[in-house]
Order: sequence, then structure tokens, then C-alpha cells
Amino acid sequence: LQRKWNRQRNIIAAESRQKALDRMVKLEKPAPPPAEARFRFEGTLPSGNDVLKVTNLSMKFGQKTLFENLSFEVSKDDRFFIIGPNGCGKSTLLKILCGMYPPCRGSYTFGYNVKWGYYDQENQRLNPENTVLEELMSAGGETSREKLYSLLALFLFRGEDAEKKIAFLSGGERARITLAKLMTKRCNVLILDEPTNHLDTSTREALEGALTAFDGTVIAVSHDRYLLTRMATRILAFSDRGAEMFEDGYEAYRNNQIARETEDPQEAKTIRFQAEAYRTQKRQRADEKKAQRRLIFLEEEIPRLEEQINGIDDEMNGEAASDYKKLEELMAQKKEIENILLSIYAEWETHQA
Repeated sequence: LQRKWNRQRNIIAAESRQKALDRMVKLEKPAPPPAEARFRFEGTLPSGNDVLKVTNLSMKFGQKTLFENLSFEVSKDDRFFIIGPNGCGKSTLLKILCGMYPPCRGSYTFGYNVKWGYYDQENQRLNPENTVLEELMSAGGETSREKLYSLLALFLFRGEDAEKKIAFLSGGERARITLAKLMTKRCNVLILDEPTNHLDTSTREALEGALTAFDGTVIAVSHDRYLLTRMATRILAFSDRGAEMFEDGYEAYRNNQIARETEDPQEAKTIRFQAEAYRTQKRQRADEKKAQRRLIFLEEEIPRLEEQINGIDDEMNGEAASDYKKLEELMAQKKEIENILLSIYAEWETHQA
């Protein structure tokens, strides 16, 4: 009986060592949860109540007319969003307001003490030859290198990341450095062209929080229905009927669209497609959040289970080594925990794919 037990102990020990080696070879220790961007837009002195007045503005390129006789006003603290199909002139309108294009006709005037900053969705205003730090310095404002490095860290540029060339950055990284530059300007009016494009989920949520907390006026072009629903107080909507103003935000715009569904079958089809796209986007965001929470749980669970296995190994090699019944119980516990751990590792690997 003793020889049989010693042989079984040797088999158990060999299997345990092999499983430990397999885990070491095949599975890397999980990385810590990814850092999240954290920032807010600090304003300067407040603007007057009348932020912007646009009068009979018209614009065309060649034979294509984008808009005609466009007139509207923006007031302090508005969340003024411009929406419409691609190519209707939304981004061009922002570029006119920022002095990048002259209008064909009409005028626009910013109000008292307005200090605006512009975010370009294509990030074309970045110098590809600059490093990340040099690009941030080019925005003016903060000059202390220590504070600039701290600011870059808020946008997930840490350590050697500050020395990366702009030319080699990803779309998301370019978007983050553009936002960082905008933050240094301390504006009281933000003019944003598709600000959530190219951003990962956590940075997009950080931006939404920063815009919500911003003590100033936002003028933005966006297709992000989640952002529009949460934030827009007024909507300027471009369509084949021209430009229409909705003073009660995105809900008023949607109600208007629904009311028109029965009038125009083609438009009804477009509206249903847009509504489904919004629902899909909302589901995707919910799924991303759920997956992120699950990943954090898995990365906390793995070391906890490994510690339990190590504790059982210590117990098997200690006082329980001469207790056959106790060893059987410990072996069963260890086997159960190892199976759970392997399934968790497999799930963790799918999250890393």
C-alpha cells in the first residue's frame, strides 16, 4: 500500500509540475487594465451672451451649391450641433466660421470676448515632422515642460511616447494630441468637427464628460447619435429641403423626422436606417463596456486562483503528505480550480485577440 501511495504521489507531483510549466510556456501573465484618458476643458473669461450671428451665408464649389442664405444665431452655453448627410457642407461651414474659407455671400460675426478653438476631424493641422511634445508646444499657452508632460499623460502619452513623430501616430493618437492642443488654448467656444471619430471607447467617454462639464459654448458637427442625444440643445439639420433649425435638441429633430415618415416613403426608409444605425451603435457601446468589465474581472481572478493552487500545493507537500484521504480531497480541489483557471485563461485570450 505504501509503495502504491508513493508511486501515486510521484505521478501527482509530475502532473502538477507539467501543468505549471504548460501555464508558464503557453500563457503570459495578463497585462494590467489599460489606462484611460482623463481631461477637461478649462475656459478663459466668459463670452457675452451673443456668441455668433450668421446672416444669409452662401457657399458653393464650382457648380455645386452647398447652402444658400443660411442664417442662425448661437448663444452662450449652447450645445449647437450641425447634422446632415455627407457632402452637404457641414464641415465647410465650420471652416468658414474659422476663417479657413471665404463664403460666396453673406456674413458672420462672433460676439463679445469670444475666444474659439477648432478641432479638425482629419487632424490635418498637425505637423508630421514634429514630435508629440513639439506639437503640443506649438499650440502656445503652457510653456513649462513639466506641465506639458503632465498634460500629455492625461491623453495617454507617457514616457518615450512624447518623442514619437506625428507622422507615425495612429488615427486615435492624432485625435488625442489634437484634443490636447485644444485644451491648452483655454477657449470659451469649442468648434468641433466630428470630435468622437477615431477615438477608442474610454477616450470617447472622457471627451463626452469633458464637453458636458465645459463652462462655455459648443458648436459641433457630429454623426454620433449617442452624443447628440445626450448633449445637443439645438440642432441645425441639413437635408435636400435645405437647412432647418430645431430649438429643442435631438428629440425635437427625431419627432419631426418620424412625423414625415408617412409623407415620403424614401425618407421613411432613410430614417429607419438611421434609427437602426443608432441602436446598433448603442448596443456596440454597451457590449464594449461589458467586455471591458469582464476583462478586469478575469485579470483579478487569475492571480487569486493561482494563489489558491499554490496554497494547495504547499498543503500537499506539508502536513497532508502522509494523510491519504486528505491528499485525495486536496487533489480534487486542485483539479477543480485548475479547470476553472484554464477556462478563464482561454476566455482572457479571446479578449486579447
